[in-house]
Amino acid sequence: MTVFGKKNPPVLLAQAWACWWSLRKSGAFCWGDAWMNWRSWLLPSRFAYRAAGRALARETTIQTIEADVHQVTLKKSGLKFFWIGKLDNNVYWTLAQEFDPTYPHYYTTPPIRLTPESIILDVGACEGLFAYRTLRQGLAAKVICFEPSERTADYLRRGATMNAVEDRLITEVMAVSHQSGRVGFAEGDSPTANRIVSENDGALTKQIPAVTLDQYCAQHRLVLGPRDLIKVDAEGADFDVLRGAEQLIRQGKPQITVTTYHLEAHAREILTYLRSIQPAYRFRLKGLTRFGPVHDSEGSRLRPVLLQAAFETEA
Repeated sequence: MTVFGKKNPPVLLAQAWACWWSLRKSGAFCWGDAWMNWRSWLLPSRFAYRAAGRALARETTIQTIEADVHQVTLKKSGLKFFWIGKLDNNVYWTLAQEFDPTYPHYYTTPPIRLTPESIILDVGACEGLFAYRTLRQGLAAKVICFEPSERTADYLRRGATMNAVEDRLITEVMAVSHQSGRVGFAEGDSPTANRIVSENDGALTKQIPAVTLDQYCAQHRLVLGPRDLIKVDAEGADFDVLRGAEQLIRQGKPQITVTTYHLEAHAREILTYLRSIQPAYRFRLKGLTRFGPVHDSEGSRLRPVLLQAAFETEA
C-alpha cells in the first residue's frame, strides 16, 4: 500500500470519519478497526518509511542472489522467500502482513479460523509468504497458489522448497477472474506490481490464461467448506475473482479474506455482493489507507484495507 505526495491531516481525519460513518450501519466496520493503523495514513510518510527501514533491518537478513532477486529470511520464524525487483523500506509492509496481527492487512485475524485440515485458495500469491506461513504454522493442509507471472511463480516454487512445504503447495500459473478465457496482464518491477489490465490500459501487456474459481474447483473435484479459505489480493481484480466464485460461496460458505483498497468502491461493492449471495456470513472490515498517487482520482480518498467473511460454526 504505497501513497505518494504530501499529507493534509485535517483532510485525512475528515475522510476517515466519512468512510467509517458511511459503512458503520453495515455492522462490519467498527471504529477501532478503522483506526487501527492511523499512524501509517495520518503521520508524515517519511516517519513511516524510516521506521519501516529500521524494522526491516531488525526483523530480516537479506542476501542478493541475482541483480534484481533477493533472498529474505525472517529471523524469528525462519520463513524464507524471494523478492524480485527493487528492495527498499516499503518491503517491510509485505512482511508485517504476515507476522503482525495488529496490521490491518494481516489475513488470519478473527473471524477467520483455520485448521490443519483447511484448504486455501491463494489468489495473487505474490512472493508466497502467506502460503508458507499458513503451512508452516499448521493452519492448512494444502494451499493452491494462483500467480499469473511465470517468473514470480518459479521463485514461489523455489521458496516452497526452501521452507519444506513443497509437498503441500500447488502453484497454478494463471489469472483468476469472473470468467474463464484469456486476459491482459502487465508484469511490474516487483511481485506486488503485477496486475490484470483492460484492453484500453496503456500498460505493456500480454495475454495469459484465466479461470474462475468455480470452474477450477469443478475441474479438480475440489469442494470447499466453512473451514476452508479463499484469500484474494489481486491488485484491483479482487471483485472479479469473487464474482467467479459465486457457486463456491453459495454452496460451501468458505471463509474469505480480500483486499479492498485497490479501488475506492470495492469495500462497499464486495460487501454488498457477498451479503447478497451468502447472508450467513459474519463480516469484518479493517484499516484505512490511500492507495496510489494522491493527485489521481482513484488515489485521493481513504478506503478500507481488508474485508473478512466467515460462516460461524461450532468449534
